[in-house]
Amino acid sequence: MIRTPTLARPFPFHFAKEQLKAWVLTLALLAQLIAGGISRGQATTSLRGTVTDSSGGYVSGASVTLTNPESKIVRAADDRR
Repeated sequence: MIRTPTLARPFPFHFAKEQLKAWVLTLALLAQLIAGGISRGQATTSLRGTVTDSSGGYVSGASVTLTNPESKIVRAADDRR
């Protein structure tokens, strides 16, 4: 009769249920922190101000363009509300 060897441990790593739950929870929290950090990498901001000419008078209908030279991102706005 040929005997088939049996494994004492069904998985490569043997954990008690409590240890396994703790590892799963830790990995889930770590994944959430990493994913949260990635999504927060996109910052938003706002800019307020007044466009004036050289004599200090307000310029009606002015357009403003903001350009980030590093990322080449361009944002434009005008005084329409």
